[in-house]
Amino acid sequence: MFVRKSLVIKMSDGDVEREMDFKGMYEQISKEKREYKDQLSAVLLSSTTLELLANTLIMAGVKKVKSPLLEEQLKHAYTPVNAKLRLLRFADLIDENTYKNLSILFRIRNSFSHELFITAKQSTAEFDALKNALIGNAFVEGLPNDSKKFQLLASKYSMDMMRTCKKLDPSSVTTMEIENPEDIKELHEYE
Repeated sequence: MFVRKSLVIKMSDGDVEREMDFKGMYEQISKEKREYKDQLSAVLLSSTTLELLANTLIMAGVKKVKSPLLEEQLKHAYTPVNAKLRLLRFADLIDENTYKNLSILFRIRNSFSHELFITAKQSTAEFDALKNALIGNAFVEGLPNDSKKFQLLASKYSMDMMRTCKKLDPSSVTTMEIENPEDIKELHEYE
């Protein structure tokens, strides 16, 4: 039986934001051997979550910021993600570094999602774009440019966008508070 323990990240203690435990997260995801299909899954699932949060941030921004640009965006169901990112940046809902890093993540996602067959050598080249990410965390910056680093960055920006959504509209995101994380022994179990 294979047991996979999930890492639980508490978004905040009251008004005090906590730093993400990148090292702990990396140790957890490094336990999994990643074949190409696993890399593909990590990239596509992480970026799908990011796009959902970008949409949520646009909707929360419409309510709070009262931007005609954001309101117009809601009328277009199939807007490309790079346009959504530009809109979020223009509305000052994400900063310049976040915009640039999300753009890198979505370029990698597009490479994986639009190529029917991509070789290991090609995937390595695609992940090399992560070297241009402006992270501000020495541990993450020192990691190899691969699907694990992609997943860590996607987690970071997911949390950042959830925090912003929650500030703009507390009902826009669901949060989970855990009183005693030690009580949770196994969140996922696979046989």
